[in-house]
Amino acid sequence: EDTPKEQTSEVMDAMFERKVTAEEKVIEQGDDGDNFYVIDGGKFDIFVNEKNVGSYNEEGSFGELALMYNTPRAASIVATTDATIWGLDRATFRRIMLVAAFKKRKMHE
Repeated sequence: EDTPKEQTSEVMDAMFERKVTAEEKVIEQGDDGDNFYVIDGGKFDIFVNEKNVGSYNEEGSFGELALMYNTPRAASIVATTDATIWGLDRATFRRIMLVAAFKKRKMHE
């Protein structure tokens, strides 16, 4: 049975590093979601319908909604500094989430 520590290890092993430059658009509102990202450093602005609605400063994550619900990206994310993010692809993300949900259900049977 996987423990949370083993699940975390599985997620970390599956992630890939991506370096982005200032003003690079990481995700585009309306696109299909392909990856979930965790910020490892840098700053990002969040845009919905081209309006700045928030920002990430050196930490946070984004992109999970499109992967979880198979819907288009709800916002655009633009780097405002050079930055490092770690990505997890849709197939791996969904498999890990489904396995976790299945195990949680089995625990409560």
